[in-house]
Amino acid sequence: TMAIARGLDGAIINPLDQHMMASIIAAEALAGRDNFCMNYLKAFRAGMFEG
Repeated sequence: TMAIARGLDGAIINPLDQHMMASIIAAEALAGRDNFCMNYLKAFRAGMFEG
């Protein structure tokens, strides 16, 4: 997922895989591509990061 920090902007993934989507949202927040981490906070509040 840190390939996002190196410029990855497209990948073939299953958007229904909650763990994959959580990883992508977290990586975008860490890479600075999520303004004010709003997508991360929205996903966290929705319970996406619970195991």
